[in-house]
Amino acid sequence: MAMPTVEVLHTERLTLRPFSPEDGPALLALQGNPLVMRYYGNRQPLTAGQAEIVLDAHVTCRWKSYWAWAVSLKTETACVGQVTALPVEWNAHQWIEMCWLLTPEMWGRGIGTEAVRAVLYHGRSALRWAQIMAGADADNAQSERIMIKNGMTFHGIEPDAHGRMRRIYTLLHG
Repeated sequence: MAMPTVEVLHTERLTLRPFSPEDGPALLALQGNPLVMRYYGNRQPLTAGQAEIVLDAHVTCRWKSYWAWAVSLKTETACVGQVTALPVEWNAHQWIEMCWLLTPEMWGRGIGTEAVRAVLYHGRSALRWAQIMAGADADNAQSERIMIKNGMTFHGIEPDAHGRMRRIYTLLHG
């Protein structure tokens, strides 16, 4: 049986592609960076061993019922970020929750907005995602701007799994 895949997506400046085992060093550079991780998960950078586990999950993400795209500049192959999408139950309904991370060198260049827009378009058109949400730490203005620029609507503020407040944005299809 063939492994289900993550579609390659192209934008003007980016390629979003499935993760591969060769992305290990780039993923460690991304999720091992304290600046990148200051608003994400438990706010701790990953160790090499933890990054290996995440990479394995991202490579086999479709078997684990989520999507993970490695983000690279169109002119290069190196992974400079990630966008993930995970089915979740939220407010007693099924949603797709999106998350993203970029290396600091990519910040402030519209790369995050472009990557998220590509996944949103693909999710809504090809994958038929009807209800999409994203949350950002209440202090993470950069991610909040990405949600707003991609047409998401502010829903409210609620605690995340670690008890920190996050701003929730949603997008409904149709």
